Formats: sequence, C-alpha cells, structure tokens
Amino acid sequence: MGITRLPGGGRSSTRPRTGGPPAPGTNSEFWANSPLWLARYASAPGTLPAGAPTWSFWQYSSSGPFAGDSNQWHGAWDRLKALACDGTC
Repeated sequence: MGITRLPGGGRSSTRPRTGGPPAPGTNSEFWANSPLWLARYASAPGTLPAGAPTWSFWQYSSSGPFAGDSNQWHGAWDRLKALACDGTC
C-alpha cells in the first residue's frame, strides 16, 4: 500500500480547487507498512502520528548546506539502500 500522487502534483493543485490544504486520511495499519517522512522543524522529531511505530525520515529544516530541505534517515545504511532500490540493489 502506498500514497497516490494527486493529478497536477498534489498539494499545489488541491488548494485552488477546495480553498484549503489537502486532508490526507489513513489508519494505523498504513504506518506499519509505509515509511514515515516526518516534517518537523525542531531540535527533535517529537511526537509521532497515532499508530506510527517510528519515523523513517525526519525533515528538520527548510534549508541547509545543500539545496532544499535538511533531512535525516533513521536506520542503517543497508535499509536505506533497500528502500531506495525497492529491495533489488
């Protein structure tokens, strides 16, 4: 199970149609099988969404030494490689 991207890129195309941000819905089973990319600009990841056992990525800043956001992987290198390669690296 995964998240399906909305036509036109998702959030940017939702606001003009509804007047507000998207309201994604899920259940606790979703977090058991999907990596959580937590966006929280703070010194620690903080409280997780209900049902999420852990976070996979933590976006902790909207800037940094590289172009774009600053993110941290929460796991071993081989697990990140398997996720990036869909298990077939």
